[in-house]
Amino acid sequence: MLGSAVGRAGEVKFQCFDDWRFDPWLQVTDIGWRERKTLMKHGMHMVPDIIYLVCFYHAIVCYFALEDCIYRSDEMVDRD
Repeated sequence: MLGSAVGRAGEVKFQCFDDWRFDPWLQVTDIGWRERKTLMKHGMHMVPDIIYLVCFYHAIVCYFALEDCIYRSDEMVDRD
């Protein structure tokens, strides 16, 4: 997300999934960006990219796939 965003590095800590919304007219996700000092919120629309290595949506799907245990190691399978 930091690679796609334009802002100061410390401002990403103000990101909150509750602020995210899908814009049906533009067909993109608006994650919103909060400034660090003023806490003003600006729209930041994330668009899909042809190159998957820099695509916001690819990164988010990979994150949730790994964090929510869609990927399971052999040891995890053996425990179940």
